[in-house]
Amino acid sequence: MKKEEQNQRPQPFKKQVKRYNLFMRYISVSMEMIVTLLLCAWAGRALDDWQQTDKPYYTIGLTLFGLFASMYQLLKGLSNINRDKNKPPSPKK
Repeated sequence: MKKEEQNQRPQPFKKQVKRYNLFMRYISVSMEMIVTLLLCAWAGRALDDWQQTDKPYYTIGLTLFGLFASMYQLLKGLSNINRDKNKPPSPKK
């Protein structure tokens, strides 16, 4: 697109795109959390089956590890989103 055409776009369109981008960031952070938990639970179950344990020690341990890892990812992702959201706009050239 030409620069002139971009400047002619109505302002509400830019707000919608910005809102959509923010929504996609939140979705990606939550998907990372879900995938981390599922992978850790699956790996724990596989280890329990492989080691033939009587109780699900690996499943519980790796699920707890996945929970803490996903919470760390969640907090880190939300702080990045918040930092980007509060960042002043860059000057246009």
